[in-house]
Amino acid sequence: MTAEAINPGEWFGKVWLLWIADCFDPPLYAVEADTLADAEDILAESDAAPHGLKIDVEVEGGDYGYPDEDGTGWTDLRGKRVTDPAATRYLSEPRISGQGTLYDDDNLQVCGDESLECPWPCRYTMPGNPQWPPEGVLPADYSEFDSQESNSDEASA
Repeated sequence: MTAEAINPGEWFGKVWLLWIADCFDPPLYAVEADTLADAEDILAESDAAPHGLKIDVEVEGGDYGYPDEDGTGWTDLRGKRVTDPAATRYLSEPRISGQGTLYDDDNLQVCGDESLECPWPCRYTMPGNPQWPPEGVLPADYSEFDSQESNSDEASA
């Protein structure tokens, strides 16, 4: 199994595997983060964020919003108030990352065990780079192999 490494070496080798469950064979993403919530935020803020994760308010703003305080309806992300119960049941509350990125985590899936030092055991690889061992390196050892010329772009289990 191979995943795109989003931020190798950025959190002491603690890697999570994430994907959006929207097709039979979705792209996989290896994200280093302290917690699952942090991993989700990092992926959403990434330039590599998969289609369907980040919310484009202009296009999808009517599908997301927040319930009104009085419980009588919702206000969507475009600022339109929705009171029809049939319409409000399809609205979702967006997640907001630490940098303010709106994203939809309804179909975001994760593989990782919080009790492990590395929630998703994997190795970073750099195919075709003779400076890297062919079997790859453990995430915790990534800094020993990282250089300006050779950034890992894959993580494998």
